[in-house]
Amino acid sequence: MKKKSLIFLMICLVVLAFSQIAFAENTNINTNTNNITVSFGITTPILGGTDDKYINGEKFSTSISEINWTLGYTKRNYFGDGLPSKGGAGYFEYGTMVILLLYIGLGYTYRFNDTFFVSAGIPDFAIGFTF
Repeated sequence: MKKKSLIFLMICLVVLAFSQIAFAENTNINTNTNNITVSFGITTPILGGTDDKYINGEKFSTSISEINWTLGYTKRNYFGDGLPSKGGAGYFEYGTMVILLLYIGLGYTYRFNDTFFVSAGIPDFAIGFTF
């Protein structure tokens, strides 16, 4: 029973991720930049790089990736246009913990301003800063 539930959950996550990517509006994209993020959470990157884009003058972070606190690697992708400079967005993530243990996750990040954010999801809760 557990194996069927896990397979069903993974299929739902993949379908959700692809549906968000397919329907994202990417009009009037101006530039891509990279910023540094420092965060405190189990799977959230300790010191990561963000991929940012500007849509109609507003900054959106589309993904974050780097080494996490468990000495593994995390790649977090935000749904839709991405995480706005003030506001929230859902995300899916995948990576490793303790170098070899694979995991996938799903959650929500809210950015209070251009620098401070809070994330909650499975398997992580984190706070962080973007420079």
